[in-house]
Amino acid sequence: VPGAFVSTDNRLDLVVLVSRVDDAGVWQGRLELRPFHDAVGPVSAAWPLPGSPEACVALAGGRVAVLCRGAQGNGTILHVRDVYTGVVAVEAVVSNAAPAGLQLARDGRALYVLVSGYATDRPSGDAVSWLYQFALPGLRLAGKPLELPGVAAPEAHPLAAGQGGCWASTRAPSSATP
Repeated sequence: VPGAFVSTDNRLDLVVLVSRVDDAGVWQGRLELRPFHDAVGPVSAAWPLPGSPEACVALAGGRVAVLCRGAQGNGTILHVRDVYTGVVAVEAVVSNAAPAGLQLARDGRALYVLVSGYATDRPSGDAVSWLYQFALPGLRLAGKPLELPGVAAPEAHPLAAGQGGCWASTRAPSSATP
């Protein structure tokens, strides 16, 4: 799982995300902070995560946003922590759907979360993705999520952020090519 570089004042650190499944089949995650100078140093601080980390982005002020898959392998949890104080700013279930992407807008004013699942509110049960936008710095949800047809594959990096917006890529079964 990728990590992120965070910095404050004259300090540069690497956030490393660790994931494993315990003997009971429960996904566990951990966020580690390691100093970075000419090389990566030993773990200087570590905290448990509410599930398996799927994506991470650095925010302003030494904070990181981590997108986690729930401990039982389902759902999406957004975890935001200040890695220099250890304080958790946000830990909230975003959706019961699977995590698919996390991006920070280039201007730093929005955090985008993409999740994928199936429409349970209609008989067809189509594959659907939802794009959430959180306004920064307060991390308030900016309206209802945008519903997109199809599923987003996290390994395809389906979410890219630009200045004041983002692009999301999904694939619907009807769009398959022979």
